[in-house]
Amino acid sequence: GSGLWTTDEIVAACPELDVPLRKYDKASGLWGGLADTSLRRSLASFAAARSRAGNEWFVFDASLKACKAFVDDFAALPYFANDYYRRLPPDAPKPGWPSLFMGPAGATTAVHIDAYGTAFWMTVLDGAKEWLIAPPAAREHLYYDALKQSFAPGLDLFDLDLAAFPLAGHVELLTATLVPGEWLFVPAG
Repeated sequence: GSGLWTTDEIVAACPELDVPLRKYDKASGLWGGLADTSLRRSLASFAAARSRAGNEWFVFDASLKACKAFVDDFAALPYFANDYYRRLPPDAPKPGWPSLFMGPAGATTAVHIDAYGTAFWMTVLDGAKEWLIAPPAAREHLYYDALKQSFAPGLDLFDLDLAAFPLAGHVELLTATLVPGEWLFVPAG
């Protein structure tokens, strides 16, 4: 690829890309604390509204496969060239990798384990992304329900309520804030 794209460049290259929108709902009890919605918009429409006051919506895991200009220029770092999804048979269901997440300042999700418990990597194109990462062994202290494959509704590690979630106070979190051009690799689990 020719280098790091910005979100403005992706929007300009693929303004009509149909993207799924999500909104954080701390009490939802669903994966990542995301409201269950089928709301979709064009990428350009969302980008135009994303900085409006009170906007809580964000683009969630939008496949960029249909954005030919981006895909033709995209190259994963060599460390990630042989990822899990590339090793699946051609007819196996796969997420729309590479994918885009885009939101207003302050967009967040609840504590979660990535889909399929796989390793993944992410880069920030614009703005900043703050991460709190717990080791897999900390699940019991983070009120993980293995049957539902989710964490307790209302658990917010950025604003931890120790009265409601006292065990979470014993978890040593790794923290990182990514800025444009920085990459983060998160191991499986």
